[in-house]
Amino acid sequence: LDSIKICRNISKAIFVCRRGALGCTVFKSKVTDWNSGISVPVNKIEIFNVLGAGDGFMAGFLKGWLQGEDLTKCSQYANACGALAVSRHGCAPSYPSLEELNYFIENGSSEFSLRKDKTLEQIHWSTNRRIRLNKLFAFAFDHRKQFEDWAIKYKKNKESIEKFKELALNSALSVMHEIPGAGILVDDKYGRSSLHKASDHDIWIGRPIEVSGNYPLKLHNEDDLTSFLNEWPVNHCVKVLAPVRIDDNVEIKKRNEEKLQNLFRACRNTSHEFLLEIITGFKNNKTEPKQILELINRFYSIGIFPDWWKIEPIEDKGFWKSAGNLIRSFDPFVHGIVVLGKDNTIDHLKKVFEASKSETLVKGFAVGRTIFSEAANLWLSEKINDQQATNMMSERFLNVMKTWNEIRS
Repeated sequence: LDSIKICRNISKAIFVCRRGALGCTVFKSKVTDWNSGISVPVNKIEIFNVLGAGDGFMAGFLKGWLQGEDLTKCSQYANACGALAVSRHGCAPSYPSLEELNYFIENGSSEFSLRKDKTLEQIHWSTNRRIRLNKLFAFAFDHRKQFEDWAIKYKKNKESIEKFKELALNSALSVMHEIPGAGILVDDKYGRSSLHKASDHDIWIGRPIEVSGNYPLKLHNEDDLTSFLNEWPVNHCVKVLAPVRIDDNVEIKKRNEEKLQNLFRACRNTSHEFLLEIITGFKNNKTEPKQILELINRFYSIGIFPDWWKIEPIEDKGFWKSAGNLIRSFDPFVHGIVVLGKDNTIDHLKKVFEASKSETLVKGFAVGRTIFSEAANLWLSEKINDQQATNMMSERFLNVMKTWNEIRS
């Protein structure tokens, strides 16, 4: 039979017959009839794509067989891998991770079309990422409004802002090999050349999609986000700064949530990772930890699963543990949390790093003005040159990274 696959080791051979919607049957000895083998059934699912079904099936079977599992368990792995492979577009990209495989075997799915099972798709996405980061130290210079204000103050043009952002990139690149985990957050408006240059290096890149300084939330090209993000390199993590509060009026809250839902779907459609930054103190300049926890819960409840959370710097150990437990309860495979700087001093950030050090989901920081503010003002006012500005930012970026590592060590 075309459907028979032979698995061999030194001492024995078995025969595995794939039977489509009937599952599979494994024969340990002479094949006489179906009852002479071990049959393992499957639930009926939609066959969406047949490419890779056989290879997926055998990958699952061999995963169990080579690890000494019994033949029933091997067949369960095989059936599950085959089912998940035929339920999605593509071939190898459709195959499940081990976490997804185990979840599917233990829980099954209520969906006939498995690709419509949101829990399975979330596990598939988050356990098949191209990279997993244990740390992320992002130098954030994606600011636009602040640089526009400084340009007016010092009578500089757009080209001056672009030039300074290139210096900021150079400072990040100069230290990225000294301490692992360096990344950047840079915009396309004034940092396009920096974005292009950064792509030549193995560095994490985050890129904002929100219109700077706008409340309620407004996104660039928000009428067709999928087409817009299709033009972005796939290694650009989509970052959105969301000025949101639980107590926003009903209309604003609804509009903000719809925009974030659309953005999340667009990121998944285009295979871009998604970083969600929550800012609660945009009205009164006061960070409210309880609001942040309520917002995290709310976003998950409406189907938004960020790869990264970017959270305001809070000096409360209990808050970080609560945030970590809440996020894990919805998404145990999330990349993690990064702490934003909000133009705080290194001494203040040190206290925040200390408060968050016991929460393993807090993987690093995304700090900007703490690193570049002084250098930007001095450079734009022509009090220091390019190299001095670069050195100043390199030193401060390195200082923040060393402070993090010293506390976490």
